[in-house]
Amino acid sequence: GYLTEQLCGVFSGRYQEMRRQRIRVTLESRKLPVLALNEVFVGEKDISHSSYYEISHDGSPSERQKSSGLLVYTGSGSTSWAYNMNRVSSETVQKLLHIAGEIASLPAELSQPQLAQNVSEVFNYSNVFGGEEQTMAFTVREPIIRGIFAVGRTHGFAKTVKVVSRSWNANLVVDGHYCTDFPNGSTALLELQDSDSLRTLTSSSPDSSPRLHQHSPHS
Repeated sequence: GYLTEQLCGVFSGRYQEMRRQRIRVTLESRKLPVLALNEVFVGEKDISHSSYYEISHDGSPSERQKSSGLLVYTGSGSTSWAYNMNRVSSETVQKLLHIAGEIASLPAELSQPQLAQNVSEVFNYSNVFGGEEQTMAFTVREPIIRGIFAVGRTHGFAKTVKVVSRSWNANLVVDGHYCTDFPNGSTALLELQDSDSLRTLTSSSPDSSPRLHQHSPHS
């Protein structure tokens, strides 16, 4: 099977080394005992309540946001929860193309199902990037925009992300299994360190399954 082929390739010296990035979280000057290979989620314990926080990335001015949560993830995590959170369906794309066609008097072929399918696939995979990329991505889930709350960017890439909790009953969750309280006024710094990367080996055997096309955030 596939696993056997991978192991045979590694043991015979036919492998490629990858340093998968992991996110280090420092909460109030205390480094958490775990590193995030996939993602860090910030949100209210009660999912029916909106999350309130301030966010800045790479030293940018902080922005107050309300949403149903904030997800910060690595390239390894960009193919799982983050992929589905950012995913746009072909039905949505088709509707947008139809509206654009009506507004701009474009040909009806613009809203054909096959074109919508192709556009949605390209868009969805554009959010996938390599696990070795020395960057994180972030996605604001279901942002609330009203009054003093505005979301300048709902998605982007960053080297560091700083989050200040303004919620009363929030959690900070690492890779879905480590959870800690994130009370009002607490500050979390999320960053990548070369020393935190995870060394992984992938078989370079000709029989190995092809890897998913990945988008580089630097391109």
